[in-house]
Amino acid sequence: MDKQIPQVDEPMLLTIQETMRKLRVGRTKLYKLMGSEGLPVLRSGRYVRVPSDLLQQWIKERVQQGV
Repeated sequence: MDKQIPQVDEPMLLTIQETMRKLRVGRTKLYKLMGSEGLPVLRSGRYVRVPSDLLQQWIKERVQQGV
């Protein structure tokens, strides 16, 4: 049951807005997830992106942990 659903033209790095839409959370909640919940991000100055493959892995791990 470790199959991934193929994504059409899924970008490797998601913007904050794209990540908010995918997780269906607001900006404040997303930054909380990045800061204290271990959501993986790539930062360079003000540039913040979420690697889409690591986002899927993070979600799977949280589901398995029952969080």
